[in-house]
Amino acid sequence: MILNQLVIQMFKKNFIIFLIILLLTPTYANNLSQATGFLTFKKNDFPANILNYPISINEIWRATFKENKNNRMFMHTFQYKIPKGCKILKATLVLNIKNLATSYNNDTVGFVENGKILFKTTLWQKKESYNTVKKLSFNLANLPKVGSILNSLNDGDFSFYIQDDTSVNSVNLFWKLSGKKCKSI
Repeated sequence: MILNQLVIQMFKKNFIIFLIILLLTPTYANNLSQATGFLTFKKNDFPANILNYPISINEIWRATFKENKNNRMFMHTFQYKIPKGCKILKATLVLNIKNLATSYNNDTVGFVENGKILFKTTLWQKKESYNTVKKLSFNLANLPKVGSILNSLNDGDFSFYIQDDTSVNSVNLFWKLSGKKCKSI
């Protein structure tokens, strides 16, 4: 009986300490959104076949926001500052896109860093026709078959591409920072 009471008291004490630490560790929510303007991208984040797309044509065609032409590669790098003592606790990328293909669209989105593709997936299902508009959300802490890519975001940038018959209406990157000495951006 006395042993049970001691265990319960220790649990309560440790749980209270845990809650105090959790409450004293600040977290800050941040986001970047873009739907117009110039696209910026870090060349060294993208593999050569993405940078030089389309390879079969002498001219490289890059997409902009709300592009209405096929065969345009959309490439973008969000750049931001992570304050000292902080790290990204969770992050979500939200894409608002439109299908430009008149037949089945096999376009993909890829998240890249240092010339490597970290994650890649198709954007459209066979039943989604020309001019279909949809919003996709990616939890960057839990991607299918990959898991978390949050460590790649802690260097202050996040690069991705969308290939190549998909119009991008807007992109949003949301993240939450955490750390003992973390301050809001």
